[in-house]
Amino acid sequence: MFVLLYVGFYLSIAKRDKIAMIYTLSWLFMFGGGFVWLAVTKEILPVNFFTKHAILFGNIIEMLLLSSALAYKYNTLQEELRVKKEVEKSHEKYKKLLRVLSHDIANSLFIISGYTKRFRRRPELFDANESWEKIEKATIHMEKILDTVKAEQAYEMNAKGLKLDSVSLNQVLKDTLEIYQSRIEAKQLEIELKSQFDLNVWGHYSVLVHQVFGNIISNAVKFSHAGHKIVIEVYEDRKFATITIRDFGIGMSEEDLKAFNEGRDISSKIGTGGERGTGFGMYLIQSYVKLFKGSYKINSQLNIGTTVTVSIPMVKDQYER
Repeated sequence: MFVLLYVGFYLSIAKRDKIAMIYTLSWLFMFGGGFVWLAVTKEILPVNFFTKHAILFGNIIEMLLLSSALAYKYNTLQEELRVKKEVEKSHEKYKKLLRVLSHDIANSLFIISGYTKRFRRRPELFDANESWEKIEKATIHMEKILDTVKAEQAYEMNAKGLKLDSVSLNQVLKDTLEIYQSRIEAKQLEIELKSQFDLNVWGHYSVLVHQVFGNIISNAVKFSHAGHKIVIEVYEDRKFATITIRDFGIGMSEEDLKAFNEGRDISSKIGTGGERGTGFGMYLIQSYVKLFKGSYKINSQLNIGTTVTVSIPMVKDQYER
């Protein structure tokens, strides 16, 4: 026991270990109670309520201190576990980034390199229209990958300092649809927008257009079959503005939906028109909606379609009207 006390004192003083300090203090109270009781039996101290029950009081204080030490240790382990999970999540994210850069960009570069070599070897057999179209698609794909990576980096660097403001949802959706109008027309998709009145939310205009609803509508277009429609509905739900975007495309498998709900990585899928992506879209949507203190949910069935629901806090004077 004295050896343990010595070790406790050493760790408390030399290493400044908080748990060792608490344990040492608890043992001192326990021994102190024992010494007081012993002093009473030797008639060194007078007998009263406190000296008579000194051992009991010492044990009670010891148990309270040990309980505090265990609670502190538990909280420390929980914090270490949280940090470990954050590190693992960050590691997985950068593994995914490396895979995107090494695989998807490599494929695009392979296409560009292949057509370039073909032109240099046999220029007379070079089909200019077909070849330049494929080279252009490959360069556009690389540009989209780099834009997404830059957007993800911008979130990591600027999320905490992002200034939120009152933003019109109708304006955000209108501007987002304009950005993807050419892709919508190319697939002959019908857009059905249901919005009874304009709602203002706390957010960031550029982020909502390009990262949140831009990614959602881009995916809806990407996975929709030609000639189908996309339904967008905006409504008020207590203090939140809720936006649902529904497509009738290829949907998600149960495995992918489960992986999404569990926060696991989902590999990028090819769209109905051969469109490719990076797989970072969902991460950016989730990250920014969480930053806006909102929620993001996906319901999907394979070969039936997908409904994405986003809820964002409204400006106060709207839900108090």
